[in-house]
Amino acid sequence: MAWKELIDESKIGAAGGVAGIDSSGRLSIPTGGFDRNIVIADLNITKADVGLDKVENKSAADILAELTAGDIPDLDLTQITGLTAALGSKVPTTRTVQGKALSSNITLDKADVGLGKVEDKSVAGILAELTARDIPDLELIQVTGLVVALDSKVPTSRTVAGKALSSNITLDKADVGLGKVENKSANDIYNGLTTEHISATGVKTSDLINMVTTLPAVGDPGEIAMKDGVLYVWRD
Repeated sequence: MAWKELIDESKIGAAGGVAGIDSSGRLSIPTGGFDRNIVIADLNITKADVGLDKVENKSAADILAELTAGDIPDLDLTQITGLTAALGSKVPTTRTVQGKALSSNITLDKADVGLGKVEDKSVAGILAELTARDIPDLELIQVTGLVVALDSKVPTSRTVAGKALSSNITLDKADVGLGKVENKSANDIYNGLTTEHISATGVKTSDLINMVTTLPAVGDPGEIAMKDGVLYVWRD
């Protein structure tokens, strides 16, 4: 036996009072609420009292640990929010690259791109191995632009004064039909003349030298003229 605190019955179920107990043993909450600081008796509330009698007392980790594939129902793709749109930007594993499926990492080699016979060598390496017999004979017309380029060139068989252009050419006076001509200036020739030379041939100085009072505007190469006792020769 123990003393029980008496409660004003008018406060039971009333606003600002205390909660009552209904016929099923549950709290009867006043419409206006109640003061939570007032406890009328020890209460033994079970999960069934709050409508959770079927819920097991397990943590989320325990529940996840017990899950199996059989516990998860099959869902249509359209039932998962955003999944269809997300899959639209993905590539299926059946997609292939050079005939190899994307279901695993892909490694390609030269055969996969149609170069199975090509050796892994640089241009320099290939050129270093080339020999004359590796290079096929080509017609001139097979070399782009070569025929046009050759049109502006002179063949080595071309000659200058009968001498081929296959090497450097040096010409002398005989090559231009002047083999008997001495390499003398008009003054040298004039100074070499004597009376004997002139009388022996019946040639007069006036036959060799044009005696003028005024020098003509033009003359022929090698032409000699004398004006006022001064000898002149026309040269380029």
